[in-house]
Formats: sequence, C-alpha cells, structure tokens
Amino acid sequence: MAPRYDRQMNIDPTLFRDEAVADETRQFNAALQQILEALPSTSSQQPEEVRAARRAGDSWMGPIVYSDHARTITIDGPSGPLELRVIEAAEPNGVYLHIHGGGWVLGAADLSDVGNEAMALSASVTTVSVEYRLAPEHPYPAAVEDCLAAARWLIDNGSSEFGTDRLTIGGESA
Repeated sequence: MAPRYDRQMNIDPTLFRDEAVADETRQFNAALQQILEALPSTSSQQPEEVRAARRAGDSWMGPIVYSDHARTITIDGPSGPLELRVIEAAEPNGVYLHIHGGGWVLGAADLSDVGNEAMALSASVTTVSVEYRLAPEHPYPAAVEDCLAAARWLIDNGSSEFGTDRLTIGGESA
C-alpha cells in the first residue's frame, strides 16, 4: 500500500511581511544589488564573455572555489570523451547525478564544487557533475544527450565505481 500524505502544510503569513526581514538580510540584499548594478547584464554579452568573466572571478559570484576532494573522470559520450566531476562520500548512501545550472549555455561542472562537496558531506552521497556541451556552440539536444549518457553510465557502473546502485538526479536551471 502506498503511503498517505494527508498532513496539511501551514505557512505563517507574518514571515513574509516587510518587518520580518532581518537587518542582516537587508544589508546582504543591498550589497548584492550594488554588485549586480555595477556589472554588465549577462543578456548584453556573448556567452563566451560571461563564461570568461566567471572563470576570472569577475562575476557576482566572486572567485571560484574548487574542492580539494574533487576529481575528474572521463567516460564515452555521444560525441567523444565526456568529463564527470566526482566528489566521493566516505560511505555513500547513493550517487547524486548533478546537472549544473546555466540554461544549457553557461556554467561548468567544476563551478559547482562547493555545493556538491556540501551534498557529499551532509547527505553521504557521491556527487557526479556532468561537463555537458554548451550551446550555442553545441545546439540542442547536445547537452541533454551528454546528461543522458552520464545517467546511463551511472546505471551501468555506479555500483562497481562507487559502491552503490542507489541513484538520484538533480541540479539547477538546466
């Protein structure tokens, strides 16, 4: 029998009032707004310009932080070698296939190291982030095909490579 979820979720509307916002949050939001206003809009730049600025640490996200625990492996992809960025959990409960954000145009697997390392540590899952091909250089469905190739590889190899056949998938925007 399937579990029943009949609990009602109650949301306190007072949490969304202006006076409920902490001063620290207001200060952070004001500082972030200043940073964003000083930068050119990503929609006014070519993708390679946005990518280069991020790599140089010249975006609203600041300098890139790489994990000392990450490694890159290469598998066969639909158009040649496909890189996967791996951060292994000590005793994994599963493997999390991460599809990085960027709308299939921006981002990269190694730019997600901080979040993926946190996931590996807090959830005890090995994270595997796909370095999929980016548009417009590689039009749709190239990125999707790369992500599918990574998922298929994990289905076939997750147990032997990472000690578990429990798989999940997620990511941001893309």
